[in-house]
Amino acid sequence: MIKRRMELSWILVCSIMLAELTYGNDLTKEPGHLKPFGDGGPSHAVEEIDYFPTAKEFFENYVKTAKPVKMKGVAKMSPAFEKWTDDYFLAQDEPSDHVVSVETKKKESRQQKVESMPFKTFVKMYNNTEHYMVDAVPKFLRKDIMIPCPLQCEQLVHGEFVDNVMWYSSGGTKSVVHTDSVENINCLFRGDKSLVYVDPALYGDKVDLDRIEGSYSSMDVDSVDYSKFPGMAEVEFYRADITAGDCLYIPYQWIHQVRSYGSNLAVNIWWKHHLSQELDYSSCTDPCEPGMTLQEAHFKGFEDIMHDPEEVRDHFKKFLGSSGETDITTLLEKLLGGEMGNLMQENEEIFEDLEEIFSLLDANKDAIVTKDEIDTATREVWLEIGEILQAIEEDVEKFYGEKEIDIDDEEEKSEPYVGGDSDEMDLHDEL
Repeated sequence: MIKRRMELSWILVCSIMLAELTYGNDLTKEPGHLKPFGDGGPSHAVEEIDYFPTAKEFFENYVKTAKPVKMKGVAKMSPAFEKWTDDYFLAQDEPSDHVVSVETKKKESRQQKVESMPFKTFVKMYNNTEHYMVDAVPKFLRKDIMIPCPLQCEQLVHGEFVDNVMWYSSGGTKSVVHTDSVENINCLFRGDKSLVYVDPALYGDKVDLDRIEGSYSSMDVDSVDYSKFPGMAEVEFYRADITAGDCLYIPYQWIHQVRSYGSNLAVNIWWKHHLSQELDYSSCTDPCEPGMTLQEAHFKGFEDIMHDPEEVRDHFKKFLGSSGETDITTLLEKLLGGEMGNLMQENEEIFEDLEEIFSLLDANKDAIVTKDEIDTATREVWLEIGEILQAIEEDVEKFYGEKEIDIDDEEEKSEPYVGGDSDEMDLHDEL
């Protein structure tokens, strides 16, 4: 076992050296080096329409083809577009025990302090601070948000919505480069936003989402260092600039980064990706019903999809490089992050569990797991892998607990993946 671990460590070192040789030693002369994310490479405008499509048009033309689209002016149909002023918010009857989650830095850091406070307290202070509300729309305001027309389907509204989030600040926010494990429509009610997308099917292997545990990158979005992220020199981008009244579709697992300008207020709805293949369009409203609001919707929360076999399968696909395959060393590194060596030394069961996962996926036993093997693994296999991941997660938490390490405070560490996703998953345990 010790010899095997030494072999894995040596292979890991060699793979890092090979990656450096592949891209050469100097990319600092490339036009996007030390520039904001999205600068330097070729860029393309996102398709723009001036109406809400029907559910059938939206899902067939955009969702199933993973094609972003800007829907100009459609959020003006929602009562919130006219009603949602700060004075209106302060006049609402907020329950005495109600609080919202508020980030304390406008430039996103997944390690930053998050505060809880009454919604009205936030409204009174946000214009003079860095505070940025990122939480579900308060229930007493949900009557003001019309469910976007193409999402007005029985299956979605009463079963397959995952979450909703209100993004509320005085502007100047900057997200990390990340992906989400859900489909997304984001509607803007104040200010302006710019989004830079990367198509994961074309350049997913070039944008290094090195924080696999959260499906995001540690790159500085204001100054991308090509010596640290060499693949960025080869990437093409999509861009979308939206203003108050616009809605934007962000496809499942598309890499993106968001900036806001001016007093800014947006609401997005996330829904399960895999529903798209089985949606019954006869359950959808046509024409759209302006009176169908968030107040009627049921949100499952992210816990449900984190243990869905199809979602676990899709996350494992992220571990495949441009070659469409992975060996056990790469899988271990991406699942366990920078603590791989310590975790395997401290807990032999973690290593054995991960070897079992690899064995379940390596159908032809050639020590390589391919995309075809991941795609053809049965639902029963993914259910078993999900159970193993839960056991590993418990062991990893025990490891950090015994060493009294607060993972959230270890900014420079690469934390274990073991089934996590983007930070939106941590917003709410339950609505």
